[in-house]
Amino acid sequence: MENEMKQVELTAEELDAQLERMREELGDEEFNKEFYNYVITHMQDKPEMEELVKVAKCMYADDLTDLCADVALEEVTNPELSEAIDYCIETESEEALNEVLNALAFTMLIESPVLVVLYPNEGKLIPSYVTADGEDENWMPIFTDDSHIASVSGDALVRSMPLGCAMYIAQFDETVSGVVINPWTQNIRLQDYGVSSITKSVEEIRRKVANGELDLMAENE
Repeated sequence: MENEMKQVELTAEELDAQLERMREELGDEEFNKEFYNYVITHMQDKPEMEELVKVAKCMYADDLTDLCADVALEEVTNPELSEAIDYCIETESEEALNEVLNALAFTMLIESPVLVVLYPNEGKLIPSYVTADGEDENWMPIFTDDSHIASVSGDALVRSMPLGCAMYIAQFDETVSGVVINPWTQNIRLQDYGVSSITKSVEEIRRKVANGELDLMAENE
């Protein structure tokens, strides 16, 4: 009898379990490199993989040109996030900090853009990091709107980028301690473990929506 090759289709749960086993075998760093390199190489032209390709490009962060937009700075606004940050600074309470985290997750979920500073490098755009005086830690700066951006120097460019992309850059770059929101005016810092927690929460919500387990419209009614 002739052997037949059968294509095995995995459920989302089975695929998650298989990827988790691979992660345990390879370790987080090697797994991420292998997985996202595969995504960039083989899934560029698949519309349903657009979000995953974005994540993969953020991991390497060697050219962010096609993740950014050259828009009028005044067009980028994030009122919910800005309001939460103002409240956090005013009250300095744990409740207010949780509001900021929730606002970050919401902003990432709806793919709202923030402003970032990038540098041209051999025809590519790479992220610009900031370091506080007297410290040696790098932070990925993000700006909720143009009122928080001072004049940039040299060849630096201000560009619009989905918040999720900036969060993934900070999560994957081992030289970065996390993100800092409006560093020149408000200086709200989120360590890398906080960044990872938010991105995983948003990914879980998106997975549930895609699988029909969660209806965001119904949740907001």
